Amino acid sequence: RVKKMEKEKDLLVCVEDDSLKKECGKIRGIYSIKKPLAEDKLKDRQFEENDLESWEPTPVLAAPVLLQQEVELDSEQELVWMLGHLASPGEVWVQPMQRQTARLQELEDWLSSSQPGPLAGTGGLLEGSCWALENCNSLLQPSLCSCPWLRVRVESCCSPGELLAVRSLDYGVLARVPAASLRHLPPGLARELPGLAVRCHLAGLAPHSGGEWSEGATATARALLHSDRVYSARVVERQGASLGILEEQGEGESLGTVRQRLVELGLAKKVQEQEQESLV
Repeated sequence: RVKKMEKEKDLLVCVEDDSLKKECGKIRGIYSIKKPLAEDKLKDRQFEENDLESWEPTPVLAAPVLLQQEVELDSEQELVWMLGHLASPGEVWVQPMQRQTARLQELEDWLSSSQPGPLAGTGGLLEGSCWALENCNSLLQPSLCSCPWLRVRVESCCSPGELLAVRSLDYGVLARVPAASLRHLPPGLARELPGLAVRCHLAGLAPHSGGEWSEGATATARALLHSDRVYSARVVERQGASLGILEEQGEGESLGTVRQRLVELGLAKKVQEQEQESLV
């Protein structure tokens, strides 16, 4: 006696007793059906030995909890970086040019060639847990990331039916997605490498009218900073988990140019040194 089941687009057969043992040498268990198969066999659920092959289900692993990488600074507190995502002048996610970040291409090649695990469901979707999310609907532009999968962390849980807030571990972009879109990260590098994006902010600046940064300030900063350029900055303060960066040198527009332009347009105001939190 067999039972047909659907599993991740594969047609499976569950042999529920030993009735097929003498006929085709198969013992009870789960087998996949070789394709293509005659329509009458599918309709009547009559299978022969050559129709069945062994099937190994993907093991379900607990979702890992991964932290962001630690920034490696020299004696001058210099940080060399590329832009991952700019949410506002007060929230700039950068990829430091250091040992762990150098494995980004290796990580994305791994994710491209590995098959993410089964859908997450809702049981293990805890705040801080990390998953694979398909990079679609312009979540990250192909020019920035061509990998079909992103590593994301659950930023906040939600009630059933609501969208989850998840953040890319390696680029910093925030998205709201249904729980059903998350899959288990495949074993290996994707579960071992820390998040590569580090949160920073433009030091010495505050929104001109207080409160949150305006859309105009964010659009201006995005227009002046580019994801395909390497920047250098000095880390001058720390506000919680965010590093304050200042005095960038190198090719392209400097942070000084960005700061000056925001002030000139009335989108930001300079903050006195005594108002800033020390890096110590």
